[in-house]
Amino acid sequence: MSNEPFNAFKEAFRNYVLAGASVTSLISQRFYGAQLATLFNETYPLAVFWANEGKEETYLQDFILNVRGCSDSTYDEAHNIYNVIRDRLNNIVISNRIKVRPINTPTELYETDPRIYSVIGRFRIQRILTK
Repeated sequence: MSNEPFNAFKEAFRNYVLAGASVTSLISQRFYGAQLATLFNETYPLAVFWANEGKEETYLQDFILNVRGCSDSTYDEAHNIYNVIRDRLNNIVISNRIKVRPINTPTELYETDPRIYSVIGRFRIQRILTK
């Protein structure tokens, strides 16, 4: 396993997404590297991201990252959040070491307590590791 901390990836990924004016105009700095269930008393709209299992070779991590746009108002707002993040991440390379591409059609999710409208999509991440 790599000695390179996963938090370094999360920070670089979050910073890249939030550097987009279209993203921050919708969610400000509310883009969290955690699942929604772990957040409490948050202000909406917001977005979250978390990794699924993947594989790691000597110098490469290959895994799926979920991105979820969330609104307490409408599906339209949740779609707008997800879409601006997807557009920011569409087939890009971050810091010459992190390749990102969307891999599915997003799905909608509704939670009743509290009332949250969400749009979730998946991205394939390939991250080149350092020694």
